[in-house]
Amino acid sequence: MIQKIEVLAADVDMTLSSKGSPLPEITIQALKELHDKNVKIGLATGREITEMEKRKESFGI
Repeated sequence: MIQKIEVLAADVDMTLSSKGSPLPEITIQALKELHDKNVKIGLATGREITEMEKRKESFGI
């Protein structure tokens, strides 16, 4: 049984969000809650790094 989650890694495009769509608010809230509990979050994508840097700000993490 998992006692403590330390790291979460997930693909953004077509996994956490639909193609071309922003992340759903419920997903953003879940990421924020995990971040607040000191869980390291890794987001993967094939997009340009500058585009993800902009999106990261909207995640609030």
